[in-house]
Amino acid sequence: MIARLRHWLHRRRHPLRYAHLDQLLRTQALHRDKLLAKQQRDLADIVRFAAAHTPYYAETLAHFLQDGRFDPGTLPILRKDDVIRRLDDLLADTADRSQAKLGHTGGSTGKPLAFWYDDAKHELMRAGMMRSYMLSGWRPGQKILNFWGARQDVVPGGVFGAQLGDAIAAE
Repeated sequence: MIARLRHWLHRRRHPLRYAHLDQLLRTQALHRDKLLAKQQRDLADIVRFAAAHTPYYAETLAHFLQDGRFDPGTLPILRKDDVIRRLDDLLADTADRSQAKLGHTGGSTGKPLAFWYDDAKHELMRAGMMRSYMLSGWRPGQKILNFWGARQDVVPGGVFGAQLGDAIAAE
């Protein structure tokens, strides 16, 4: 009973997360051919959006998108140095800068790398985490204890430090 109530409250508190989770659960049952076609369409949409809305990708992808088609294997690799030097040029012109946040990698290579994210990206990430937990037998409403090594993510203002309620709610 408590788990169901916790799940209901959590679903009401995070409707976008659960919408993403529902979509992820639907796509994991797709036949391989349909999944590959969806992934190719999604990648093409992402590449076109990035080229149209970010200064960095407008420059780096223009050559690859001249005829409107591209081979994913020919796309340039985004390197750590590019992210460091061109961080502001990687934020889409459609992003609300007042809502964009800076996240950081764990720094396992010696220096954490900064990147942009927003609440929608965070909710999609959390939905993906929930789906992976479900593959291990967890169900929404059951408690989880996460051990997290990136100190900057769990402090107030960090990726996971903002909402203590998530730690005691349904995930």
